[in-house]
Amino acid sequence: MCMHFWYVGPAAAEEIHILDTDHYLHGHFSDFARQRIDLLNNNYSGRPDKLLLEQRGEAYVSSYRLADPASLEVLVRKTGCKTSPFIGVMRFTKRTFESNGGCPDSAPQGPFQVVRKQHVTEIFRYDQNQWR
Repeated sequence: MCMHFWYVGPAAAEEIHILDTDHYLHGHFSDFARQRIDLLNNNYSGRPDKLLLEQRGEAYVSSYRLADPASLEVLVRKTGCKTSPFIGVMRFTKRTFESNGGCPDSAPQGPFQVVRKQHVTEIFRYDQNQWR
């Protein structure tokens, strides 16, 4: 497998070729990234439709995680490698929401507030006509 790393400074910026957003691979990767966000949200153990509940001291905390589809950013770059000619980079924000209550029944009632934000970057390679 070919791997290229670039220093993105003023002198090296011309080495990176980012595909235009109207290029078919950019659209293909955007669809892939949206499906990935959906997959992540469906596989989290705590979701809005399947809340986690735990006791912390005397209080109960209900929580869930969400990869925010509105925060999704994608770009596709040429690599110069024959076996993996493109890489796709997706960035998004994952948020953890919590609600506190005095009993197990009141915590899931909300209101939920964001208690953690995590910025996530995932990199995929384009190989044999699919993103991996």
